[in-house]
Amino acid sequence: MMALSRCVAAAVFAAAASLGGVPAFAQHAADDSIRGVVTGPNGPEPGVWVIAETTYLPTKYAKVVVTDDEGRYAIPQLPKAKYSVWSRGYGLKDSDKTESMPGQAVNIKAVAATPKEDAEHYPGMYWYSLLRIPGKDQFPGTGDKGNGISGNIKTQEAWVDTVKNSCQSCHALGSHGMRVVPDEFKKTGDGFAQWARRTQAGQAMGNMALSLGYMGIDAALKNFADWTDRIAAGELPFAKPERRAQLRGDDVGFLDTEVLSPRRHLDVPARSHRQRQRAHIRRPGGEHRQHSGDRPGEERRVHHQASSAAGHAELEGLADAAFGVLGQGPVVGRRQ
Repeated sequence: MMALSRCVAAAVFAAAASLGGVPAFAQHAADDSIRGVVTGPNGPEPGVWVIAETTYLPTKYAKVVVTDDEGRYAIPQLPKAKYSVWSRGYGLKDSDKTESMPGQAVNIKAVAATPKEDAEHYPGMYWYSLLRIPGKDQFPGTGDKGNGISGNIKTQEAWVDTVKNSCQSCHALGSHGMRVVPDEFKKTGDGFAQWARRTQAGQAMGNMALSLGYMGIDAALKNFADWTDRIAAGELPFAKPERRAQLRGDDVGFLDTEVLSPRRHLDVPARSHRQRQRAHIRRPGGEHRQHSGDRPGEERRVHHQASSAAGHAELEGLADAAFGVLGQGPVVGRRQ
C-alpha cells in the first residue's frame, strides 16, 4: 500500500511539473470555449478586454469578454474554427495575437503602454473634451466685427448645444477620424484652412455650412483648428477612463455588454441558466419572487426595461459630463 501511495504521489508531481506553472483555471477549457489569464507588469490584469476573432467562418466573427478581478477570462460558445486571441486594456499595449481553437487555453502576457499609446484606446469623448469652450464673457456673440461668434448664440450653453446637435451628433468629434485631420486636407495650409476645406467635402457640406454660419464660421473654424492642432502637437486628454472588472460568478469572463450591446445595463453579465433560476426580483413593496414564479415573462420584461433605462442614463450622463455641460459632479470638459 505504501509503495502504491509513493507511485500515485510521483505521478501527481510529474503531472504538475508538466503543466509548467499554468494556473489551474487555464488548464481546462470547455470544448466550445477559450479561456486563460491575462497578466501584466504587476500581476493579474482585471477589467481587460479579450478578443477572439476569426475569418475562417462564412462571415468575419469576433467575440469580446472582460477579465475578472483575478485576470481570468472565458470566451464561451465559439463556433469551431481557428481564432486569433488578443487583449486590450487601459494602461496596456495591445497584446500579440495568438492562434487558438475552442477547447484550448491561452494565457496572455500584457505590456505597459506609453501615455500616448494608452490614450489612443480612450473613448472618443475624452478627446472631444479637449475642445475649448468659449468663456461666458464671449456671449452673446458679437459677430464678424467682434469676437466672430454669431449673434444667434446668446449663451455659452447655447454654443455647447449647437456643437452637440449640429456637429457631434453626426460626426462623433472625438473619434480618431475626426481628431486627426486626413493628409489630403493637410495640403491646403494651416489648421484653419484644413477645416475650411474639410467642411466643404462630402454630401453633408450643405448642412455643415448652415451650422457653421449659424455659429459664426470664422470663430468656429478657428476653434476646431485649435483643437486638432493641439492634438497633433501631442496634447492628450486630461482625464483617464477606469477599467471595469466584471463580477465574479459561476462562469468567468462574461460577455462585455458595454462593447457588444450598449442598450443593456453595463453591469449585467451573461449568467448561466442555473443562476437565472435562483435570481430574485425585488418588488417595489420589498417582496421577493424568483424568476421561476408566476408571470416570469413579465418579471423579466420589467427587469430588462429597468436595466436598459439605467444603461441609457449612465451613457448620457457620461457624455454630458465629458463635455462639461453639467454643472454637478465630475466635469471633464474645460470651461473658462
